[in-house]
Amino acid sequence: MANEFKIHNIDDAKQLIDLAITAGYKLIAYGAEIYRAEDTVYRMCSSRDEMKEVFVFGLTNAIFVTAQFEGQTLTLFKNVEISNLDLERIRQINAFSREFVQGDISLDQGYARLSAIDDSPNRSFFLKSLFIALCASCFSYIFGGTWLDFFCTLIIGMNLGFFQQSELALSMSFFPQTVIASLIASSQGVLIAMSPLNVNLDMIIIGSIMPLVPGMAMTNSLRDIMSGDFLSGLISATKAVFTAFAIALGVGISLNVFSILGGGS
Repeated sequence: MANEFKIHNIDDAKQLIDLAITAGYKLIAYGAEIYRAEDTVYRMCSSRDEMKEVFVFGLTNAIFVTAQFEGQTLTLFKNVEISNLDLERIRQINAFSREFVQGDISLDQGYARLSAIDDSPNRSFFLKSLFIALCASCFSYIFGGTWLDFFCTLIIGMNLGFFQQSELALSMSFFPQTVIASLIASSQGVLIAMSPLNVNLDMIIIGSIMPLVPGMAMTNSLRDIMSGDFLSGLISATKAVFTAFAIALGVGISLNVFSILGGGS
């Protein structure tokens, strides 16, 4: 390994741990599994021979690292602020960590690479909304809806995408955001069903709420549990359950209003 990539003093050791834990908490923030983040941090810290006794503990909202350098124990903790799911950034961080472990990247270069990943351009507001809409409308059709249901759900999905990316939604915690999003989606379906159009309200609502279903969170929780991270898995599963409850609450409110207005049977 080149001399510039070695750990020369306690400050370098602290920087290495900080770089590794930064990569780990970014993985969690972008939606990666806890065990993946823990493994990444462990491998990055252990990649330098000067670092001994590396231990990593990750949760859905925090990550802890402790390691020894020349007999001194160093510990670092970072709180994780969950952002939007971003599989592309997870891929980029994974690629960076592999290069770092191989010894091809210095500490300064590592910080620059992580900053560049954060600063990489996001997909456009319209494109994200379009794919949310396509997700909703395709599910509506798959579950037995007509082409009219498909196009109605497409419009609802676009509006749902616009709301989810709005400053109002991003300023909320996940529970009220999900309640309002499901209320918006189902209410639009109710309004369409009250029009002269011959649509299937159930197919429209089912399709409209599919982008809100916490499938990724539940999958990650099961993978964490099967990997032995029981606490992290239970935390993710609990969030998924409350998200599902929020969806049901929003849909229930709109359907009750629909029934009161005389649209239901």
